[in-house]
Amino acid sequence: MKKIVILHLLFLQIFVLSQAQEISHQVTLLSDGSHQIDYFDENNELLNAWLYFGDINEYNFDSYQKNQENENIDSFGNNYFEETIWLPDENGGARPFDVCYNPYYNKYYIYGGKRLIIVNGADNEVIKSETISDGGYISIFFSGYPILPFQKRLVYNTQNHNIYCVANGGEIVEIDGNTNEIDEIYVEDELIVYPGHFIYYHPIKNKVYSLIRTKSNLNNEKLIVYNCSTGEVEKTETIGRINDLEMNSTGDLLFTTSSSGFKAYNEADLSVVANVSIPNLGKIEYSDLGKIYCDPINSSDLLYCLENEYVFQPIALTFLNEIKNSVHISGGRGK
Repeated sequence: MKKIVILHLLFLQIFVLSQAQEISHQVTLLSDGSHQIDYFDENNELLNAWLYFGDINEYNFDSYQKNQENENIDSFGNNYFEETIWLPDENGGARPFDVCYNPYYNKYYIYGGKRLIIVNGADNEVIKSETISDGGYISIFFSGYPILPFQKRLVYNTQNHNIYCVANGGEIVEIDGNTNEIDEIYVEDELIVYPGHFIYYHPIKNKVYSLIRTKSNLNNEKLIVYNCSTGEVEKTETIGRINDLEMNSTGDLLFTTSSSGFKAYNEADLSVVANVSIPNLGKIEYSDLGKIYCDPINSSDLLYCLENEYVFQPIALTFLNEIKNSVHISGGRGK
């Protein structure tokens, strides 16, 4: 299996010499407003590089040298991985939020900040790098609203082999898997201040379900349902604040978790079928056996299993191996 590391980096033509270890740096301003910082040794060999999205005047360039006191500067890149893919170009870079693979066309898709990047899986070359969002990298509005690692920004459509992405600015785009053309299928017109968005695809319904949070609805999500067969936005509804979304195999029920518990909705009209109060539920999985498993945020030793009639039973993780063939919970614990 290929091992690929994706580094997010940056550029401004300022050249400064660090006297201690003769490490120099170069900063380049990119067109999307971010900066790429490159560090070089005394032989002008690249040591490391990354993107910086804040005020460059406040950046501490000595932090790199301090980090190297406890880190071997050669311990990254192609010495340990098959290939290093450099994301930035003269138009901008990306701080990756999500990566998605298209098995039909053998392509990788990376979304971060304002940009979407497409990589050829055959040779790891960047095919396309395009700005798709006005939102860029948005700071967390309230520290109590973490970005959870299981919240997807990219999904793969198993029927038309296209990719769908929800961006920080509230844009939803469709990427043609064959031509790499990018079409905007929805734009949120309310002010976005917090990038608490994520996206879900159901193969039977052939629909994309995207949840977007706006300033006027910080405690609620706007659910946008896009029908991939008709190419139309089917509905937009405001529902409660959501940590994760899952559906049953037939697509007639929609399940959500939140800080207050679990809800089940009828997919057709979004009427509430069940409401179970369990604090701080995160990652949710629907198993092949028809059971629902929920992983509480900030809990390392507990998993909830939803049985018939929407009754949850706690399961100690020491017994999780008994059900591992029917459920795959990961990334449910936030900080």
